[in-house]
Amino acid sequence: MEKVEKVVVVKKKKNQVKPDLKRTNKRYISFNDKEMSAIECFCKKYKVSNRSKFMREAIISAILKKFDEDYPTLFEVDPPTLFTNSPNPNYRVKNTNTRVNETQLV
Repeated sequence: MEKVEKVVVVKKKKNQVKPDLKRTNKRYISFNDKEMSAIECFCKKYKVSNRSKFMREAIISAILKKFDEDYPTLFEVDPPTLFTNSPNPNYRVKNTNTRVNETQLV
């Protein structure tokens, strides 16, 4: 008898995605004609083959950029005092029922 060698071919599964990263939530976006033509022009010019990935990355990058800008700070920055009556925070305007408001030092 002849010996026959057995060859086992193992096929790799496509992308094995972790269960917590699997995309199961769907959202639909509507575009008007001008927006859609702009997207098509962009995808053609920059050779975007996967539009879903492109839009997902654009949305997530905009969200992460906004989160980065709005990060909490240790010390809150006071709002600008361009339109307040008192340029010095040590002054306040005392409202009296007279014709003119009096400014007094705190």
